[in-house]
Order: sequence, then structure tokens, then C-alpha cells
Amino acid sequence: MREIKWRLIIPLVILYVIGMLGFWAPSYVPPIAALAKGGVNQEWLGVIGNLIAGIFTLIAAFIAWFAVQAQIKTQQRLIEEARAKKEFAARAVLPLSLSALHTYASHCIAALDQLPDPISSGTIFAAPKLPINDVQEIRDAMESMSDVPAKQLAETLQFLQIQHARLIDVEDEVRDGTLTSYSRQRRMIDALDLNAMIDRSYIYARGNNYKAPRAAAVELRTAFDIHRLSDIDYPLILDEVEKRTPTS
Repeated sequence: MREIKWRLIIPLVILYVIGMLGFWAPSYVPPIAALAKGGVNQEWLGVIGNLIAGIFTLIAAFIAWFAVQAQIKTQQRLIEEARAKKEFAARAVLPLSLSALHTYASHCIAALDQLPDPISSGTIFAAPKLPINDVQEIRDAMESMSDVPAKQLAETLQFLQIQHARLIDVEDEVRDGTLTSYSRQRRMIDALDLNAMIDRSYIYARGNNYKAPRAAAVELRTAFDIHRLSDIDYPLILDEVEKRTPTS
């Protein structure tokens, strides 16, 4: 790409020089013609020298400007490459942290679903604990992300805090027997929304064209044998090994 740009720039510089020479032709052509016709004139030599010096100064400034622009673009490219490497590393660990949040959301759904209906006073309800360490890892990873996925994850974490705060209030309402069916279903919607938002974030973490890696046939069979699994109990695994075996 840089080579192509310079191939375009060099002809432009040449055309610029030709244009400048043509523009200033009325100033230097007559003196040169006079020199050729009547001999050297010291005054005209000074004019010609100043003119040539000015032209070369302009050419040097023109080339320097392009050199500075190329350097700026190189620095921007290096910065973007460094950010892309950090983002790639962040995306590699992000699914694990999102999995912890997904488990939290699933526990919230299960806990709300198991509440009796109606709820009597003295019923105990314990809201699942937030996976704080995984939340912090997601925040750290967001620093290396581009704007769109970072904004999406930021919205997910903000809603996570709201959802958890609302669920903490449910503990008191359940204990006092004041939790209504409406409130319970609203908190269930919160948990389902959170679950869906985390699923959406998985798309970024895995990539749009994600294809799950898998072991080769011999590796799968080796793991199967190491754990002493029975061929009779797991015929589907044997079929999978057969499918992954390369045909000659």
C-alpha cells in the first residue's frame, strides 16, 4: 500500500515542479535569453539564483510535508496494530468471563422459578452472588475493544448491576411474605433479559464466523481410552471418531 502511494506521489511532485517552472517562466526566461544573447549580467544572475533557490525550497517543503504525513500514518498504523493485538487477547479470555455471568443469570432464573406460590412469611430466598472477578476481567478487556462491542458490554454490565440490586430487594420481600406474583415475574424478566444480553456478547467474543475447534480422530480416541470409557455405552462417540478419520 505504501509503495502504491509513493508511485502516485512522485508523478505529482514532478508535475508540481513543472507547473512551478511554467508559472515563473516569465521571470527567468528573458534573463536566460539575454545571457545567451548578450553575455553574463551580474544582476540577472542574482535574480536567477534567487528564483532557483526558491523553487528548490518549495520542492523540499513539498517533499517534507509528504514525509511527515507518511510518518504520522505509520504511527497511527502501529497504534492500531497494538490495539488490535490487545483486542485479540481480550477476546480470547472473554468467553470464560461471559460464561460465569451466564451461569449467574441461569441461577437467578432457577432461584426465582423455585419460589413457592403463594409465598408465606419466613420463606428464605438467597440471591445468587455476582461473579465480581469475572466482571472486572470484562471491564479490563473493554479497554482494548472497539467502540461498538465495548458499548454493548458496558450496557450489559450496567444492567447487571440494576438486575442484581432488584434481586437483593426480593430477599426482604420473600422473607416478609410481601413478594407479589407480578414482582416475581418482573424479576424473572430481568434475569431473562440479562441472559439474552450475555448471549449477544458471545457473538463478539467468538467472532461472526466462529467455528468451534475439535480434536482429530486419533486425539478424540486417545482421550476416550485414557478415561476408560466403554465402547458399548458410548456408540455415538465411536461414530464421531469414525467421521473424523481422514479417508485416503
